Amino acid sequence: MITYTSSDIIKRATQIADLENSDFISFNEKIALLNESYVALYQKLINKGDNAFLRYINTNKSIIDLPQDFYQLKAVLLNNNGYLQPIKRRPQNQNDKDLSYEIINNTLKINGHYSGGSISIEYYPTPVTLTFPSEKLSIPFDNVLAMHNDWIITGIYNNNELTGLMLNNLNDNNINVELNGNKLIHVADDYVVTKDDKYYLFNLKTGKTIETVYIPASFKSRMFLYNDSKLLMVENNSIAYNDLPAIKDKVDLIMFSDDLKHFIYKTDKVKIDDKEIELKQNPKHFYQNNESVIITTDSNYVVDVNYNGDYQEIIKNDCIIDVIKFDDNTGYGYLTQELNGYYVTSFFDDTELNFPNQMYFTLMAYLLAISFKIKQGSDISGLQLSYEKAEETFYDTLSNDDWNYTRITNVY
Repeated sequence: MITYTSSDIIKRATQIADLENSDFISFNEKIALLNESYVALYQKLINKGDNAFLRYINTNKSIIDLPQDFYQLKAVLLNNNGYLQPIKRRPQNQNDKDLSYEIINNTLKINGHYSGGSISIEYYPTPVTLTFPSEKLSIPFDNVLAMHNDWIITGIYNNNELTGLMLNNLNDNNINVELNGNKLIHVADDYVVTKDDKYYLFNLKTGKTIETVYIPASFKSRMFLYNDSKLLMVENNSIAYNDLPAIKDKVDLIMFSDDLKHFIYKTDKVKIDDKEIELKQNPKHFYQNNESVIITTDSNYVVDVNYNGDYQEIIKNDCIIDVIKFDDNTGYGYLTQELNGYYVTSFFDDTELNFPNQMYFTLMAYLLAISFKIKQGSDISGLQLSYEKAEETFYDTLSNDDWNYTRITNVY
């Protein structure tokens, strides 16, 4: 099988459409058109009866819950010691005593009675969502420690020792503010939290610094509270003292779920409620993403922790420093380091597609190129002719079974 990636298809499509090195089609549009082309090709394969992506279910049940990846049904068969009898879809005017099947919501029901044997279901899974990474953007700053949206935190060093912190903005060279404290705790939508012997909250909207003067004695100089981009100021009674978790560890950061029923916190380790999360590397930065928290570490992987306690380690090719934001329109998400440079990189992976032969790749590239041309408002007649020739070749090479024509039956 020939392995291609989504970016390979995008590159070939832009070549066919004469749009190389052009920004006319946005990143978000490329992702959308890529998946529309893939679904169109996928449906052609189903209509042709190709079995490259076919999956099977074998069961003795008469009521079968269809799998989550169920897309379209190819056939339902009664398998009796290797003898396969097609089970037909029940017409509206047929009773449910005769052997037949029907799909109700996400359940397949076998009607009638059969003696012995099992039920075999052939189906096509839901086509995967294709993604590819956006181009890296270089950041014109040195000693970058963290980044959130357009805000960049850089370090001030003296003899290789971190002595201070500087706030910068990617889109405004005039913003250059030295922050209180020499240890960065967290960057949020509205605040930068730092500390030395005390905690400092720098308001990104007003430019003012708040010193955390009052925190209950059992938590003094040990943490600040954060929920969904909002600082929960204990001193302003935004959260009741009785609602604070009974934590004995020395804590730098606590994040709450939206309902305040669950929390995740950071010491030298990471815990959610009372469950410790076993990370391979030391945690560096937290980023709240809906009902989960993305944690960056000292290595090239990030950890997605749900408030229910589940977590997933995501291996990346780059050295991840921080999560900037997850922007579906641009594809950007991570702050990364490469040698002595810093970059904004994509959070999308480059999807691998194991096509059975070269023509899958060729036809999909033509489908996508036509979409690019239509979006551009250009004439597609010449490209359409090339596509039709590619499609004819595609169908000629699609099947390795030349015994008989494909028969399509019982397709939902």
